[in-house]
Amino acid sequence: MSIAKRKKRHFSLFDQRVIYACMLPGLVLFFCFSVLPSLMTLFLSFTDITGALSTDWHFIGFDNYITFFTRTNPRDLVSTIGRTFVYGISVVVLQNVFALFMALILTQRFIHGRNVYRALFFLPAVLGSTIVAYIWKMLFTVPNGPLYYFLRIVLGIPIPSILTSFQTSFSAIILIRVWMYMGHSCLIYISGLQNISRDLYEAADIDGATEWQSFKHVTFPMIWSSLTVNVLMSIIGSLKTYSLILLITGGDYGTMTLGMQIFNTAFGGSMQQGYAACLEMVMFLIVMLVTFTSNAILRRMDQTT
Repeated sequence: MSIAKRKKRHFSLFDQRVIYACMLPGLVLFFCFSVLPSLMTLFLSFTDITGALSTDWHFIGFDNYITFFTRTNPRDLVSTIGRTFVYGISVVVLQNVFALFMALILTQRFIHGRNVYRALFFLPAVLGSTIVAYIWKMLFTVPNGPLYYFLRIVLGIPIPSILTSFQTSFSAIILIRVWMYMGHSCLIYISGLQNISRDLYEAADIDGATEWQSFKHVTFPMIWSSLTVNVLMSIIGSLKTYSLILLITGGDYGTMTLGMQIFNTAFGGSMQQGYAACLEMVMFLIVMLVTFTSNAILRRMDQTT
């Protein structure tokens, strides 16, 4: 083997080692804070562990799963899972429709200060659930909240207490979630729109295409990858959400979802953390099934467009 080949092989191996060394801290963190807790949740779902420190816990096999599927009140189970799906579908549809609409506006050349508007739309996602929940609770506080005061006292519109009403609380939380993450989805759509070549639009104009036809046959197919990412991310995030519900209503007023029920089971009065881990695994299977099914449908639709 020549000296040049040995040097080339030596530097190639050295580069691979550097790459692996750079990946190692991230892999360790991913294992410690993602893989290991997931494995522990799976293990705890087969136990009767509770939050009481002085109470012994035992390995009980599939008893938690049997309890969930056979002893849980069917009405409560269907209601909780159904409400979770309604919440997820509503968030996915509204968030992506509004985000795409805003992305189309913010990529127009006649809009001045586009970067400022993009930063403002992205700001709610940076604030976090605690601050967002506090802002909206403050706005709708009865009777001194600014929005409540303006609508009822100034305009004379008789509205109920929006966040503490069975008629409006669930819809309000959906809209708050959409408002919070719409900017994040909007930026992903903007990145997809900016990668579309202007030549495609010029060719469509030459062919006499209208604005709607250009959007349908040029814009929409070209941003399909952005749509897929946004839909899958919003599905995963909305189906397992609980923080906004916990901070705004605590699961009351008809806002109990599966994620919120898991939190109440684990950290509520009974603190049945083994059963809560079982619920977490059920939710994981639901989210995984919905995500894979949605991904398969979106891929098939992509192939037909």
